[in-house]
Amino acid sequence: MKYSKYNILTKSGNEYILYNSVTKASVSIDEDFKNKFIDSNNIAALKKEDYDFLVENNFIVADNKDETKELEYMFNTNYFAHDPLNIVLVPTLKCNFSCPYCFEKVVCDKYDNPNYFENLKEYAKAQFHHHSVVQISLFGGEPLVYEKQALEFLEFAKQDSLKHGYDLKVSMVTNGSLLTDHNVKKLLEYGLFSLQVTFDGGKESHNKTRCFKDGRPSFDLLVEKVKMVIKYIKNVPDFLLNIRINLNNNSKSDLEEVLNCFTVEERSYMRLLIRVIYNTDKYKGENNNSLDDLKTYYDVALSMGANLVKNSYFYQTCEGCADARFFYLMPDMTMWKCINDLNFKEAIIGQIQPDGSVQINYNNIVNWYSAANCFKDEKCLECKKLPDCFGGCVLHKRKKGNRSCKTFDMACLPYCMGKNE
Repeated sequence: MKYSKYNILTKSGNEYILYNSVTKASVSIDEDFKNKFIDSNNIAALKKEDYDFLVENNFIVADNKDETKELEYMFNTNYFAHDPLNIVLVPTLKCNFSCPYCFEKVVCDKYDNPNYFENLKEYAKAQFHHHSVVQISLFGGEPLVYEKQALEFLEFAKQDSLKHGYDLKVSMVTNGSLLTDHNVKKLLEYGLFSLQVTFDGGKESHNKTRCFKDGRPSFDLLVEKVKMVIKYIKNVPDFLLNIRINLNNNSKSDLEEVLNCFTVEERSYMRLLIRVIYNTDKYKGENNNSLDDLKTYYDVALSMGANLVKNSYFYQTCEGCADARFFYLMPDMTMWKCINDLNFKEAIIGQIQPDGSVQINYNNIVNWYSAANCFKDEKCLECKKLPDCFGGCVLHKRKKGNRSCKTFDMACLPYCMGKNE
């Protein structure tokens, strides 16, 4: 037996955290244990209970285990899997908010297609029944700008799923302002299992950046909307209510202010996703928050009864690490692997035609896979963080030709945090 090549040891106060980037398991150890068993590679002297724990969580593996080859196999198996078909619907880039950092504001008026959902129905008739799971993710812009058309399409998809026997799952990223009792109940009927709403720090900072186009603030309204959603999801097993907190010159008191708007019970239904705002084409600003701040905010969230969003991307760096079964469908019916840079047309892998057929750009698909596959990169093959990031952002690799390496803290910190009992 041997220690895994993907064990990472980092210091935390007076203790050390031993973390395995394959299983995402972590355990606190003291200086004595580190010196006797980790640094000295002395597996034989371990107590049986310690040995069993380390084996069970992949800290110790068989001598003949080629961990990197197994990861490469799992990466390819996952990349070319048949299910689920996951389509992120972007029916519009228009939004009733005017957030200064929004990367889509640059082109929001260039895209509009009144036949979007009709074309999508033709594609659905031809393709959905080939999969056992179809996930529809509503995105934008603000997807509820086209609430009526979106709900009508989901009704069609629900009936089609009943006819052909596939599972229909629905998720949505929304600014939250257009959520109503009616559309939340309908979305739940259609298989809504995940919903994300964003706050830009506390009330004062949020209302400076996340306001309506006419300048009206949105903080108090969004608190009401989230409370309304919680009312409906209490009896929905495993529902994912993701509350994204954007950090832009904020302190932990801003996060406390957001959470204090909700009861302890309400917080227990929330999962926090904490991110630092970065510069975009429309937003250039100094931000004193950094990735190094994240542990402070995670600690606050857990201490106040909220949960954390855990990275669900095993064997891939993001949802874009998949073949043509995952794509963003833009208003002009083009199929994109990533839309973080709408000027980078090499991210387009095809286009859905009015009759539902697909015109594929095989060159772009092959180039995207080549960028996603990090197992030809010597630096990645030697990196202990490979199972966390699998080469990092594929878009960055396609555009820049090199890898965007994640830091240890950003890659695995949520796994090292405690869980609410």
